Amino acid sequence: MSTSYLPSKGTVVKLTGDAGSSSMYRVDGLRDKLEDAFVITNVLSSESDIIAQVATVDDYRVLYTFGKAFGSITITGILFLGGEYPGMCGKGKPGAVKALYEWFDEVRVSKTKKPIVVSCLGSERWKVYIVSTALMRHDASFNTIEFSITGAIAPNPK
Repeated sequence: MSTSYLPSKGTVVKLTGDAGSSSMYRVDGLRDKLEDAFVITNVLSSESDIIAQVATVDDYRVLYTFGKAFGSITITGILFLGGEYPGMCGKGKPGAVKALYEWFDEVRVSKTKKPIVVSCLGSERWKVYIVSTALMRHDASFNTIEFSITGAIAPNPK
């Protein structure tokens, strides 16, 4: 995933302005905590129904529907950890992982009981209960680490 941002060893990327929360994606409070030490690469949302499928012994099929399930969101990104050369990859810093987990502890649903706003292209907006975060693949060549944040989409009040 990082190859789309850092195509070859020795590449220097300078992130300016609102890089981590670009006009493409915005996650409440994440930029305040991580500054320029990250970029969001994708926001995947899904919606589904609650159903039960029953097949009988005499070859009948019945589909029961029980309404709409909670939607889910997965936010993926790259943390720039800094390195030997200060300023490499924006303002990457060794504390980026700690800052991500501090942000998670501030917004996790078990603590706040409130959703945050996640938006895509400034038009699609979801209220999301943040339920987990994870660190994934570390790229030692560029001193970056991929992360994901997952949440449940809050139901719209009727």
